[in-house]
Amino acid sequence: MSREVATDVGTYGGETVQVLGHWLYCRKCATPELADGIVIPEELREASNWVEVLAVGPKVGRPREWSKKKLRERKVARCLPDYYRVGDLLLMPNTHPWGLKRSPINPMDEFWVDEAIPLAIMAGDGHDSSC
Repeated sequence: MSREVATDVGTYGGETVQVLGHWLYCRKCATPELADGIVIPEELREASNWVEVLAVGPKVGRPREWSKKKLRERKVARCLPDYYRVGDLLLMPNTHPWGLKRSPINPMDEFWVDEAIPLAIMAGDGHDSSC
């Protein structure tokens, strides 16, 4: 199954918002009210570190055009495997100096995420399960 690459994900102030380069557009996931029979307080449910991929930039999974020095400074590989798909769930760090940017469409729950930032991935339906 081919991956979905978004050219735009919505509008903000009448302008189309696009996903470019090595960025993913993601929405924060809500934690369920119950976990193993334990009621999770609303404050903790809103503090989830899991996000869902809504759109994939056109250069995700392709070699970066950065210099070796910039790659070392940012601690990023030149090229990451092309495995992000719309619908995947990603475990994210709480903060990042350059790899997380809030969306003007929904600044509380939606983000642009550089492809090198996620800590873990839970594959969605768009992946080939025969691998």
